[in-house]
Amino acid sequence: MLHNISLENVFYRKSGDSGAEILKNINLSIDRETINLVSGPPGSGKSTLLELLALKIKPSSGIITINGVEATELSSRNLRHIRRQISFIPPTPCFLEEKSLYENLEYVLRLEGIPRGMVFDRVMDILSPAGLILKRELLPSELSSAEKSLLAFSMALISEPQFVLCDLNITSSVDDSRLREFIKEAPGRSTGVVVTCRSDAAESFSDIDFKLITLNKNV
Repeated sequence: MLHNISLENVFYRKSGDSGAEILKNINLSIDRETINLVSGPPGSGKSTLLELLALKIKPSSGIITINGVEATELSSRNLRHIRRQISFIPPTPCFLEEKSLYENLEYVLRLEGIPRGMVFDRVMDILSPAGLILKRELLPSELSSAEKSLLAFSMALISEPQFVLCDLNITSSVDDSRLREFIKEAPGRSTGVVVTCRSDAAESFSDIDFKLITLNKNV
């Protein structure tokens, strides 16, 4: 079971001639059942940090540990198993555009091998806190931008991962209010959340415990 992801003295540089440094000397630990907000100006490496935590890319230097074990020492099989316990939401989420909200969520559960008899209850259990039950027959294209973010988070959370890494750059706006409240519920599902956000959004989480990770742009 995945309990903790840690970065120790991690640097990340662009490949190619420029070799621009995106992240410099990052040290942090992400635990299950916690909410972690990643804030910083454009170009500060927020998306890169989430890709490192998701084990989608490797650091230029430094160490990533999974439950105290260096990721480089894990077998390919173990790495695949770890990645299956991490849900990653990119800045522009992808949906099955010709399928309804319900069918998109059903598809995720089918990939996870969830028994057919459990699917309906699992889908409704996630649509309720997302506030999307009445829109479950709509297509993704019929949703607002805020509702698409809610659907993306629902699809990430429904498989009951150990971590959800959400690169949606959450704001403090009214449009994102339902998503912020939905995110707050994730630790109650034994899930740790790492979410990119604008600097003003952190105040919207002041009623719960969270860790704020602030990145600065390297120039």
